[in-house]
Amino acid sequence: RRLRASLDPGPHHPEAARAAAADSERAAREWAEYREQKQAQMMSLPEPPAGPGVVHVAIRMPSGVRLQRRFHPTDKVQLLYDLVDGCGDLEQAVASKFQLASSYPKKILADPESTLDAAGLSSQVALFLHDID
Repeated sequence: RRLRASLDPGPHHPEAARAAAADSERAAREWAEYREQKQAQMMSLPEPPAGPGVVHVAIRMPSGVRLQRRFHPTDKVQLLYDLVDGCGDLEQAVASKFQLASSYPKKILADPESTLDAAGLSSQVALFLHDID
C-alpha cells in the first residue's frame, strides 16, 4: 500500500495540482483565442444599413448586457451564435450550454445552418440565451 501511494499522486499531490493548473491555463488561453477569433470575424462582416429587408437583432445576455446588430435575412443563424461567443460576456463553461431563443412566441434557434429568414426572424427580433441544462 505504501508503495502504491507513493507512485499514484493523488489530487492533493503538488504535481497533480500543477498539472491541473496548467490544464486550466491552457483551456483559458484557448477560450480567449476562440473568443478573439469570433470577435474578429464579426468585425470583418459589414453591417447592413438600417432599412427595409434588414433584420435588427437584440440579444439579452445573462449579465444584462444587450448585444445589437443588423443582419441580412440570408445570413446564417450561426452568425448570431458567433456574435454571442465573441462578446466576451460568457465564461467558457457557460458558452457551450446555451441556445438562442425568442421570447414570444418561444422558438429555439437550433439549426445554425438555417438562414435568419428561414428561422422566422425578420425586421426586429429580441433573443435571449436559453439554458440547455
